[in-house]
Amino acid sequence: MLSTRPTSILLFVCIALFACAALVPVSKADPITYTFTGTAVDGLNVGFSYTSSSGFISASSWDTLFASQLSSCTNCNVIPFLPVAQFEPQVPFLGDLLVFDDKFLIPSLFGFQNGAFESLGSYQSYGLFNAGTLTVTDAVKAPEPGTLGLLACGLALLAGLAARKRSASLATARG
Repeated sequence: MLSTRPTSILLFVCIALFACAALVPVSKADPITYTFTGTAVDGLNVGFSYTSSSGFISASSWDTLFASQLSSCTNCNVIPFLPVAQFEPQVPFLGDLLVFDDKFLIPSLFGFQNGAFESLGSYQSYGLFNAGTLTVTDAVKAPEPGTLGLLACGLALLAGLAARKRSASLATARG
């Protein structure tokens, strides 16, 4: 039975807070799926699907993808040591660029608005670049482990408070 002393309740709350602090880092960024279709320089229909397990592609780094990292690939370069696609976010005056190497190793350039790699939605390539569509979706279908941990800690705290109230009402009824 849970003690009704304030120090034991404080200890219980501290343990719950410590558990919350330990569980929050367990939850990681949501997986983001990038689906691309377009027409390459040589007229081939090209495309791929890629799921980033670490969240959105960073605005400060260029991410290079190889065929082995893609969920699906249409007319992609399949040479293992050569990249298929490169995400180049926030290139000055051009926006977010996607460089795609097709099966003939011919690179095609697709340009999207700034921030297309960092937010959910569907984006069309524009201007002087090749025609293409990039769709960015959230792939999460279940709650994060950290969320479930916080819920469990909250329920444990409520159970502790209910037990304290119950033991206090039993003590009053006896006395």
